[in-house]
Amino acid sequence: MEENAKQPDKMSRRDVLAVTVSLLFVLLVWAGLSIMFFTRTDNVSSRDGVIDLRGFDFENGIFTVAEEDAGNWESWAQALYTPRDFAAGITGAGRVLGPEDYASIEYVTHRRTLLLNPGKLYGISMITALYAQRLFIGGEEIGSAGVPAVSRDEFVPGTLDATYFFIPQTERVDIIVQAANFVHGRTACRPPGFSLGYAENINALNRRQAYFSAIVLGCLLTSFMYHLALFLLNRKRTPTLLFSVCCLLLALMDKKLLHAFFPDITWYVEIRYEYIVLFLTLASVSLFVQKQFPKLMNKTVIYAYCAYALLFCFTVFFDTRFFTLILHYFQAATVIIFTYVVIRFAMSLKSGEITYVLGFAGILVMILLAVNDILLHGFGVNMFTLSGQVYTVPFGMVFFVFCYAILIAVEYAETKRREEALAEHNEFLERLNRQKTQFLQDMSHEMKAPLTVIATGIDYTDSQLNKAGDIPKAVNALDTIRNETQRLGRMVGGMVDLAAMGEARENRKRVDFNALLINSAEAFRITLAERNNTLHTDIAPGLPEAYVEEDRFMQVMANLLSNASRHTEKGNIFLRAVYDRSYITVSLSDSGQGIQPETLPHVFERGVSGGEGTGYGLFLCKTVVEAHGGVIDIESVLKLGTKVTFTVPVYGGQEAGHKL
Repeated sequence: MEENAKQPDKMSRRDVLAVTVSLLFVLLVWAGLSIMFFTRTDNVSSRDGVIDLRGFDFENGIFTVAEEDAGNWESWAQALYTPRDFAAGITGAGRVLGPEDYASIEYVTHRRTLLLNPGKLYGISMITALYAQRLFIGGEEIGSAGVPAVSRDEFVPGTLDATYFFIPQTERVDIIVQAANFVHGRTACRPPGFSLGYAENINALNRRQAYFSAIVLGCLLTSFMYHLALFLLNRKRTPTLLFSVCCLLLALMDKKLLHAFFPDITWYVEIRYEYIVLFLTLASVSLFVQKQFPKLMNKTVIYAYCAYALLFCFTVFFDTRFFTLILHYFQAATVIIFTYVVIRFAMSLKSGEITYVLGFAGILVMILLAVNDILLHGFGVNMFTLSGQVYTVPFGMVFFVFCYAILIAVEYAETKRREEALAEHNEFLERLNRQKTQFLQDMSHEMKAPLTVIATGIDYTDSQLNKAGDIPKAVNALDTIRNETQRLGRMVGGMVDLAAMGEARENRKRVDFNALLINSAEAFRITLAERNNTLHTDIAPGLPEAYVEEDRFMQVMANLLSNASRHTEKGNIFLRAVYDRSYITVSLSDSGQGIQPETLPHVFERGVSGGEGTGYGLFLCKTVVEAHGGVIDIESVLKLGTKVTFTVPVYGGQEAGHKL
């Protein structure tokens, strides 16, 4: 059992290595997918608000303008101008708007001027401005999302992740964006970010992003179905169900799934769907973490946050300006609750448990990318970008899911190991129970005869003493009682030894079998001499070590020498030992009384004795020898003597689990 107690530490070290390799693999795949199509972002000079891209290597790269790069656009607040208005010169001078300017703007026109090589087919890929946009390139309207307008009555909200293609006729290309927002309480009419390049490269970029989104979505849905199946197989595992719900909600955060099933959905339904999924997702994640780590996370704190999130779900039934305006209250509570979670995890890291390390990593990455999402959409600040790929909440959620999927897998592996250990323990208890039952049955059976003799002797002695009868016969009866009592004690001792034998192997070790035989022989020389017997030893030199329970084989030798001494008088006893590559062969022979022919075939059976013994000595010898992989045999000729021979496997690496 001591060996099993050390097992979890070894498994934990293997788990740490496996988890580390898995996380590194995922990060490498993640980075590889991000740079699968390299997006060049070379510094390009801008003069008088005009960006000259005529020398940009569009064959091998894509020019990217990040969403937060609003400072390089000319803007006209509270005005919606068309290319004709600019051509007519009625717009006046534009200016660069700062974050404070956008707070009160409901509609705006943005312009950016590029110098491109004419006659080429370009593509421009963008997420449209919030929350309605009309796009003009080179004086032509090429796309829109919703209807930007100067009043809410005429305004129609809409957003779209779209790609447009155009062929510039001249080097100068003006990108003009009309944007309006009458429906969102906090997000202003910032200009959109975009990627510009040759059509084939833009298409390749779009394919990469589509592949990436499909992989993320596939991972989340697969994880949802897998962990739901795990829960159905073991419905006591509530954290597994909550984790599957988290995976589903994270998948639903990708609005592509919504548009695939409901292509004609209105913006008003879409934003309410988006907010409800956000509130439920964060509540589910926090509740899952609490259920997964109940000793680490305070239940009252997490439950209060979940109730707060559910309350916000009901706010989406009010006007969009209302629930989008109060979102920052929910964001503040979310920052507080997940800061609490991170602190609790950080405090637990000193324990070194792999589950805490995984939990901390998953939550930390998700929070960092969530903060990046808030900064990007609220203040135009981006902290995490790799090769043009902006890392926000969806990527953090995927990393979170991966970490916790490993965590659940580790827990299931630990559960399996505990089940195996429990099964082994139960088997051990079952063996003990069988031994106990056998011991009690043997005791009940074997004690009947001596107890009957003792009871009869007591009755006889009592009757003789009360009647002042035959005192010598009474003394003889007392002698019989004493002998039977001593025999009963020896018999019980032998039976206890047999019960203790069982199948235990914990005490086996490398033993100098030569020394064991010599010590056993020397211990019995005096006993043998009392009956005028002579002990002769012939032990082969260089006798190898054996892998045995030393005390048990000392007991075997004691039983055999005791039998030889008891049945031999004024005779010779020979102890011999030889060996080959696999076995040590030990024989003990005497010149004593021998064993009756009808008794000889049964002397190794429980309770069978060739003389006055208990019938457990030779049975114990056989049990010990065979438990160690050896064999035992007996030969006897009445009046001439008895020879017992047994074998013991030599040491051959049994400590390492090798078989001979």
